[in-house]
Amino acid sequence: DSLSTPYIRMNDAIVGISLPNGASYRDVAAGQYHISVDSYLNAPQQDQNVTLAAGQEVYVKVISQRSWIQGGSGSGEGAGGDYTKDTFYVWLIPPEVARADVAHSAFYGS
Repeated sequence: DSLSTPYIRMNDAIVGISLPNGASYRDVAAGQYHISVDSYLNAPQQDQNVTLAAGQEVYVKVISQRSWIQGGSGSGEGAGGDYTKDTFYVWLIPPEVARADVAHSAFYGS
């Protein structure tokens, strides 16, 4: 997993920061939302579109893909001169799975 902390966006507005092993929440009005996370590369199906009803909960998880861009003159990941560029994805997570994950995560508020 990545140690990077990319911005999480809803309809292009920053609503939070993705922190490793962390959880946060956002209370928003009913409506349509495009959920994205800042990333080095853009990939198909990287973001999510959701339509929320009043009182509805949706859980997303930010997933990192570190192997897309890497290089350098070192002899392996973490060796001197090596670099990686993180690519992130937003995944929709079923509420019953997400609630268990959130219960075991550091909470960073809204």
